[in-house]
Amino acid sequence: MAVSVERIKGMLITIQVSTVLEKMAELGEDNPGSGFEEFEDENYSLLASLEKQMRR
Repeated sequence: MAVSVERIKGMLITIQVSTVLEKMAELGEDNPGSGFEEFEDENYSLLASLEKQMRR
């Protein structure tokens, strides 16, 4: 099964972005008043959509 280099690059970028979003959401949970809590719900919904895209 051949996978294009562009597809692999896209998957790696998606993984990196999802990791950053997850860390930002964790900062919001762990540090109330830090300014990151506003990212919490938004980032988890972005993570869910990224995971859907990766499974395609």
